[in-house]
Amino acid sequence: MGSRAHPRVREAGRWERYYTQWGASGLALDLLPGPLPALRHARAQEPSSDWWHDPLWLEGCALIDVDRRVLSFEAPCADASYRAALLAVLAETWAGWGVEWAYDGPVGLAARTGADLREGLMGGSPLRPTGADGEFDPDTVFSVADEDSVRVGGLAVEPAEWLLCQGPALLDRDPDLLRPVESWKRRPRHGLHIDRERRTGGLWTSTHLTWVSADSLPGGLPRWPGWTWEFWGDDAGRHETCLTGRDPARTLGLPAPDPLAGLRRLSADFAEHQQVDGATQLIAMLLSVTETLRGGVAQAGGSTETVVDNATRHRPDDLAQAERTQVYAAMDRVERRLRGHR
Repeated sequence: MGSRAHPRVREAGRWERYYTQWGASGLALDLLPGPLPALRHARAQEPSSDWWHDPLWLEGCALIDVDRRVLSFEAPCADASYRAALLAVLAETWAGWGVEWAYDGPVGLAARTGADLREGLMGGSPLRPTGADGEFDPDTVFSVADEDSVRVGGLAVEPAEWLLCQGPALLDRDPDLLRPVESWKRRPRHGLHIDRERRTGGLWTSTHLTWVSADSLPGGLPRWPGWTWEFWGDDAGRHETCLTGRDPARTLGLPAPDPLAGLRRLSADFAEHQQVDGATQLIAMLLSVTETLRGGVAQAGGSTETVVDNATRHRPDDLAQAERTQVYAAMDRVERRLRGHR
Protein backbone atom coordinates (compact mmCIF):
# COMPACT_ATOMS: atom_id res chain seq x y z
CA MET A 1 0.00 0.00 0.00
CA GLY A 2 1.13 3.54 -0.57
CA SER A 3 1.61 6.45 -2.90
CA ARG A 4 5.36 6.36 -3.24
CA ALA A 5 7.63 9.25 -4.21
CA HIS A 6 11.31 10.12 -4.28
CA PRO A 7 12.10 13.84 -3.80
CA ARG A 8 15.66 14.66 -4.90
CA VAL A 9 17.73 17.76 -4.14
CA ARG A 10 20.95 18.91 -5.77
CA GLU A 11 22.83 21.68 -4.03
CA ALA A 12 26.52 22.62 -4.10
CA GLY A 13 27.13 19.70 -6.46
CA ARG A 14 25.82 17.16 -3.95
CA TRP A 15 22.81 14.90 -4.45
CA GLU A 16 20.31 14.24 -1.67
CA ARG A 17 17.62 11.57 -2.05
CA TYR A 18 14.56 11.21 0.15
CA TYR A 19 11.59 8.87 0.24
CA THR A 20 7.94 9.17 1.24
CA GLN A 21 5.66 6.14 1.22
CA TRP A 22 2.50 8.22 0.91
CA GLY A 23 3.62 11.53 -0.56
CA ALA A 24 3.12 11.10 -4.31
CA SER A 25 -0.60 11.87 -4.19
CA GLY A 26 0.13 15.31 -2.70
CA LEU A 27 3.52 15.93 -4.30
CA ALA A 28 2.25 18.57 -6.73
CA LEU A 29 0.57 20.44 -3.88
CA ASP A 30 3.76 20.32 -1.80
CA LEU A 31 5.73 21.79 -4.71
CA LEU A 32 3.16 24.52 -5.32
CA PRO A 33 4.38 27.07 -2.69
CA GLY A 34 7.78 27.54 -4.35
CA PRO A 35 11.46 26.62 -3.87
CA LEU A 36 12.05 27.27 -0.16
CA PRO A 37 8.91 25.47 1.15
CA ALA A 38 9.46 22.65 -1.35
CA LEU A 39 13.06 22.18 -0.18
CA ARG A 40 11.93 22.21 3.43
CA HIS A 41 9.30 19.59 2.69
CA ALA A 42 11.67 17.34 0.71
CA ARG A 43 14.32 17.42 3.43
CA ALA A 44 11.74 16.52 6.08
CA GLN A 45 11.22 13.13 4.44
CA GLU A 46 13.14 9.93 5.11
CA PRO A 47 16.72 10.00 3.71
CA SER A 48 17.27 7.18 1.21
CA SER A 49 20.82 7.74 0.01
CA ASP A 50 21.55 4.03 -0.37
CA TRP A 51 18.51 2.79 -2.31
CA TRP A 52 15.88 3.52 -4.97
CA HIS A 53 12.36 2.21 -4.81
CA ASP A 54 11.26 -0.02 -7.69
CA PRO A 55 10.32 2.50 -10.43
CA LEU A 56 7.28 0.44 -11.44
CA TRP A 57 5.73 1.33 -8.08
CA LEU A 58 6.87 4.93 -7.86
CA GLU A 59 3.99 7.31 -8.51
CA GLY A 60 5.88 10.58 -8.23
CA CYS A 61 9.37 12.02 -8.32
CA ALA A 62 10.84 15.51 -8.08
CA LEU A 63 14.33 16.84 -8.64
CA ILE A 64 14.97 20.26 -7.13
CA ASP A 65 18.25 21.43 -8.66
CA VAL A 66 19.29 24.43 -6.58
CA ASP A 67 22.54 24.83 -8.51
CA ARG A 68 20.78 25.18 -11.89
CA ARG A 69 17.55 26.62 -10.45
CA VAL A 70 15.47 23.98 -12.19
CA LEU A 71 12.52 21.95 -10.91
CA SER A 72 11.88 18.69 -12.79
CA PHE A 73 9.00 16.56 -11.58
CA GLU A 74 6.23 14.13 -12.40
CA ALA A 75 3.25 13.70 -10.09
CA PRO A 76 -0.32 12.38 -10.25
CA CYS A 77 -2.75 14.82 -11.85
CA ALA A 78 -6.47 14.28 -12.21
CA ASP A 79 -6.54 15.16 -15.91
CA ALA A 80 -5.06 17.43 -18.58
CA SER A 81 -7.01 20.47 -17.31
CA TYR A 82 -5.67 20.02 -13.79
CA ARG A 83 -2.13 19.53 -15.05
CA ALA A 84 -2.29 22.66 -17.24
CA ALA A 85 -3.45 24.73 -14.26
CA LEU A 86 -0.74 23.23 -12.04
CA LEU A 87 2.05 24.10 -14.47
CA ALA A 88 0.70 27.63 -14.90
CA VAL A 89 0.70 28.26 -11.13
CA LEU A 90 4.15 26.70 -10.69
CA ALA A 91 5.49 29.12 -13.30
CA GLU A 92 4.37 31.90 -10.94
CA THR A 93 5.48 30.46 -7.60
CA TRP A 94 8.83 29.28 -8.99
CA ALA A 95 9.57 32.54 -10.81
CA GLY A 96 13.23 32.68 -11.81
CA TRP A 97 13.42 28.90 -11.99
CA GLY A 98 12.89 26.55 -14.90
CA VAL A 99 9.94 24.19 -14.35
CA GLU A 100 10.04 20.95 -16.37
CA TRP A 101 7.60 18.08 -16.55
CA ALA A 102 9.64 14.85 -16.33
CA TYR A 103 8.29 12.90 -19.32
CA ASP A 104 10.66 10.03 -18.55
CA GLY A 105 9.35 9.89 -14.98
CA PRO A 106 11.39 8.52 -12.09
CA VAL A 107 13.59 6.47 -14.43
CA GLY A 108 14.66 9.58 -16.33
CA LEU A 109 15.25 11.64 -13.19
CA ALA A 110 17.29 8.82 -11.67
CA ALA A 111 19.44 8.73 -14.80
CA ARG A 112 20.40 12.38 -14.23
CA THR A 113 21.96 11.34 -10.96
CA GLY A 114 23.85 8.43 -12.50
CA ALA A 115 21.43 5.68 -11.45
CA ASP A 116 20.11 3.22 -14.05
CA LEU A 117 16.65 1.95 -13.10
CA ARG A 118 15.62 0.83 -16.58
CA GLU A 119 17.14 -2.65 -16.51
CA GLY A 120 14.44 -5.28 -16.59
CA LEU A 121 11.57 -2.90 -17.33
CA MET A 122 11.05 -4.03 -20.92
CA GLY A 123 10.46 -7.63 -19.87
CA GLY A 124 8.06 -6.87 -17.06
CA SER A 125 5.43 -4.58 -18.54
CA PRO A 126 2.16 -4.89 -16.57
CA LEU A 127 -0.13 -5.11 -19.59
CA ARG A 128 -3.72 -4.14 -18.81
CA PRO A 129 -6.86 -4.43 -20.94
CA THR A 130 -8.98 -1.29 -21.04
CA GLY A 131 -12.26 -3.00 -20.23
CA ALA A 132 -15.07 -5.02 -21.73
CA ASP A 133 -16.87 -3.84 -24.87
CA GLY A 134 -19.59 -2.09 -22.90
CA GLU A 135 -17.06 -0.43 -20.60
CA PHE A 136 -14.45 0.63 -23.14
CA ASP A 137 -12.87 3.80 -21.79
CA PRO A 138 -9.31 3.82 -23.18
CA ASP A 139 -6.54 5.98 -21.80
CA THR A 140 -4.79 6.17 -25.21
CA VAL A 141 -6.16 7.59 -28.47
CA PHE A 142 -4.67 5.45 -31.23
CA SER A 143 -4.53 6.08 -34.97
CA VAL A 144 -3.17 3.90 -37.76
CA ALA A 145 -2.63 5.19 -41.29
CA ASP A 146 -2.29 2.84 -44.25
CA GLU A 147 -1.83 3.57 -47.93
CA ASP A 148 -5.39 4.69 -48.57
CA SER A 149 -7.06 4.91 -45.15
CA VAL A 150 -6.65 6.09 -41.60
CA ARG A 151 -8.41 4.65 -38.58
CA VAL A 152 -8.84 6.42 -35.26
CA GLY A 153 -10.01 4.87 -32.01
CA GLY A 154 -8.80 3.71 -28.65
CA LEU A 155 -5.93 1.40 -27.82
CA ALA A 156 -7.36 -1.79 -26.33
CA VAL A 157 -4.41 -2.33 -23.97
CA GLU A 158 -2.34 -0.15 -21.66
CA PRO A 159 0.31 1.12 -21.50
CA ALA A 160 0.73 2.44 -25.04
CA GLU A 161 4.47 1.86 -24.91
CA TRP A 162 3.85 -1.88 -24.72
CA LEU A 163 2.90 -1.82 -28.38
CA LEU A 164 6.16 -0.04 -29.25
CA CYS A 165 8.09 -2.77 -27.47
CA GLN A 166 6.46 -5.45 -29.68
CA GLY A 167 7.09 -4.15 -33.21
CA PRO A 168 4.82 -3.49 -36.23
CA ALA A 169 3.98 -7.16 -36.89
CA LEU A 170 1.67 -7.10 -33.88
CA LEU A 171 -0.74 -4.87 -35.81
CA ASP A 172 -1.33 -7.70 -38.30
CA ARG A 173 -1.58 -10.39 -35.66
CA ASP A 174 -4.02 -8.47 -33.46
CA PRO A 175 -6.08 -5.95 -35.49
CA ASP A 176 -8.46 -5.51 -32.53
CA LEU A 177 -5.80 -3.43 -30.76
CA LEU A 178 -7.54 -0.41 -32.32
CA ARG A 179 -11.18 -0.27 -31.30
CA PRO A 180 -13.76 2.34 -32.36
CA VAL A 181 -14.77 5.13 -29.95
CA GLU A 182 -18.01 6.96 -30.71
CA SER A 183 -17.31 9.76 -28.22
CA TRP A 184 -14.74 10.26 -25.50
CA LYS A 185 -16.11 10.33 -21.95
CA ARG A 186 -12.90 12.03 -20.85
CA ARG A 187 -9.71 13.22 -22.47
CA PRO A 188 -7.16 10.40 -22.86
CA ARG A 189 -3.79 10.88 -21.21
CA HIS A 190 -1.79 9.43 -24.12
CA GLY A 191 -1.79 9.42 -27.90
CA LEU A 192 -0.08 7.11 -30.41
CA HIS A 193 0.02 7.50 -34.20
CA ILE A 194 1.46 4.93 -36.60
CA ASP A 195 1.80 5.57 -40.36
CA ARG A 196 2.53 2.20 -41.92
CA GLU A 197 2.98 3.56 -45.45
CA ARG A 198 5.54 6.21 -44.48
CA ARG A 199 7.03 4.10 -41.66
CA THR A 200 6.74 6.93 -39.18
CA GLY A 201 5.15 7.29 -35.77
CA GLY A 202 4.58 9.71 -32.93
CA LEU A 203 3.72 9.54 -29.26
CA TRP A 204 2.47 12.09 -26.72
CA THR A 205 1.58 11.86 -23.06
CA SER A 206 0.36 14.06 -20.24
CA THR A 207 1.88 11.71 -17.66
CA HIS A 208 5.21 9.94 -18.26
CA LEU A 209 6.87 7.15 -20.21
CA THR A 210 8.35 4.06 -18.57
CA TRP A 211 9.11 1.45 -21.22
CA VAL A 212 10.69 3.75 -23.80
CA SER A 213 12.68 6.93 -23.31
CA ALA A 214 11.53 10.26 -24.73
CA ASP A 215 15.12 10.98 -25.72
CA SER A 216 15.45 7.66 -27.56
CA LEU A 217 12.39 8.06 -29.80
CA PRO A 218 14.01 10.35 -32.41
CA GLY A 219 16.81 7.80 -32.75
CA GLY A 220 14.42 4.97 -33.54
CA LEU A 221 13.20 1.91 -31.65
CA PRO A 222 14.95 -1.49 -31.68
CA ARG A 223 11.94 -3.48 -32.89
CA TRP A 224 10.98 -0.92 -35.56
CA PRO A 225 14.01 -0.91 -37.91
CA GLY A 226 13.76 1.65 -40.69
CA TRP A 227 11.06 3.64 -38.88
CA THR A 228 11.27 7.28 -37.79
CA TRP A 229 9.72 8.29 -34.49
CA GLU A 230 8.85 11.59 -32.82
CA PHE A 231 8.01 12.42 -29.23
CA TRP A 232 5.45 15.21 -28.98
CA GLY A 233 5.54 15.92 -25.25
CA ASP A 234 1.94 16.63 -24.29
CA ASP A 235 1.08 18.28 -27.62
CA ALA A 236 -1.93 16.38 -28.94
CA GLY A 237 -2.08 18.99 -31.71
CA ARG A 238 0.89 17.30 -33.39
CA HIS A 239 -1.14 14.10 -33.47
CA GLU A 240 -4.10 15.98 -34.93
CA THR A 241 -1.89 17.40 -37.69
CA CYS A 242 -1.02 13.88 -38.85
CA LEU A 243 -4.72 13.24 -39.49
CA THR A 244 -5.89 16.58 -40.90
CA GLY A 245 -3.13 16.47 -43.51
CA ARG A 246 -4.55 13.33 -45.08
CA ASP A 247 -7.23 12.90 -47.73
CA PRO A 248 -9.88 12.53 -46.48
CA ALA A 249 -8.95 14.40 -43.32
CA ARG A 250 -9.77 12.96 -39.91
CA THR A 251 -9.83 14.37 -36.39
CA LEU A 252 -9.13 12.92 -32.97
CA GLY A 253 -12.37 14.32 -31.56
CA LEU A 254 -10.94 14.73 -28.05
CA PRO A 255 -12.54 16.94 -25.37
CA ALA A 256 -10.50 20.14 -24.99
CA PRO A 257 -8.75 20.82 -21.68
CA ASP A 258 -10.40 23.45 -19.47
CA PRO A 259 -7.59 25.10 -17.42
CA LEU A 260 -10.10 27.24 -15.49
CA ALA A 261 -11.93 24.15 -14.28
CA GLY A 262 -8.58 22.58 -13.48
CA LEU A 263 -7.57 25.68 -11.52
CA ARG A 264 -10.74 25.52 -9.42
CA ARG A 265 -10.01 21.89 -8.50
CA LEU A 266 -6.36 22.70 -7.81
CA SER A 267 -7.35 25.54 -5.47
CA ALA A 268 -9.81 23.32 -3.60
CA ASP A 269 -7.23 20.52 -3.31
CA PHE A 270 -4.59 22.92 -2.01
CA ALA A 271 -6.97 24.29 0.62
CA GLU A 272 -7.88 20.79 1.80
CA HIS A 273 -4.22 19.77 1.75
CA GLN A 274 -3.42 22.54 4.24
CA GLN A 275 -5.98 21.18 6.70
CA VAL A 276 -5.01 17.49 6.65
CA ASP A 277 -2.88 16.30 3.76
CA GLY A 278 -3.91 13.13 1.95
CA ALA A 279 -0.85 11.20 3.11
CA THR A 280 -1.68 11.82 6.77
CA GLN A 281 -5.24 10.64 6.20
CA LEU A 282 -4.04 7.44 4.54
CA ILE A 283 -1.51 6.73 7.28
CA ALA A 284 -4.19 7.27 9.93
CA MET A 285 -6.45 4.81 8.10
CA LEU A 286 -3.64 2.25 7.90
CA LEU A 287 -2.87 2.57 11.60
CA SER A 288 -6.57 2.25 12.45
CA VAL A 289 -6.87 -0.96 10.44
CA THR A 290 -3.68 -2.27 12.05
CA GLU A 291 -5.03 -1.59 15.55
CA THR A 292 -8.33 -3.28 14.72
CA LEU A 293 -6.53 -6.38 13.48
CA ARG A 294 -4.24 -6.40 16.51
CA GLY A 295 -7.26 -6.16 18.84
CA GLY A 296 -9.03 -9.00 17.06
CA VAL A 297 -6.00 -11.26 17.34
CA ALA A 298 -5.64 -10.41 21.04
CA GLN A 299 -9.29 -11.25 21.74
CA ALA A 300 -8.75 -14.62 20.08
CA GLY A 301 -5.86 -15.29 22.43
CA GLY A 302 -3.14 -14.70 19.87
CA SER A 303 -0.19 -12.36 19.81
CA THR A 304 1.07 -9.92 17.21
CA GLU A 305 4.45 -8.55 16.26
CA THR A 306 4.90 -5.01 14.99
CA VAL A 307 7.30 -4.82 12.07
CA VAL A 308 8.98 -1.43 11.70
CA ASP A 309 9.07 -0.62 8.00
CA ASN A 310 8.45 2.31 5.66
CA ALA A 311 4.64 2.27 5.93
CA THR A 312 4.50 5.64 7.71
CA ARG A 313 7.41 7.32 5.94
CA HIS A 314 5.92 10.71 5.26
CA ARG A 315 6.23 14.06 6.99
CA PRO A 316 3.67 16.75 6.10
CA ASP A 317 4.72 20.36 5.84
CA ASP A 318 3.17 23.21 7.78
CA LEU A 319 3.17 26.32 5.62
CA ALA A 320 3.32 29.79 7.10
CA GLN A 321 0.34 31.99 6.40
CA ALA A 322 2.45 34.22 4.15
CA GLU A 323 3.43 31.18 2.06
CA ARG A 324 -0.20 30.15 1.63
CA THR A 325 -1.14 33.69 0.68
CA GLN A 326 1.52 33.72 -2.04
CA VAL A 327 0.08 30.55 -3.57
CA TYR A 328 -3.44 31.96 -3.69
CA ALA A 329 -2.11 35.21 -5.16
CA ALA A 330 -0.39 33.20 -7.90
CA MET A 331 -3.65 31.35 -8.59
CA ASP A 332 -5.47 34.67 -8.87
CA ARG A 333 -2.94 35.91 -11.44
CA VAL A 334 -3.32 32.73 -13.48
CA GLU A 335 -7.12 32.97 -13.34
CA ARG A 336 -7.11 36.59 -14.53
CA ARG A 337 -4.81 35.65 -17.39
CA LEU A 338 -7.00 32.71 -18.41
CA ARG A 339 -10.17 34.76 -18.33
CA GLY A 340 -8.51 37.52 -20.29
CA HIS A 341 -7.73 35.13 -23.12
CA ARG A 342 -11.31 33.89 -23.41
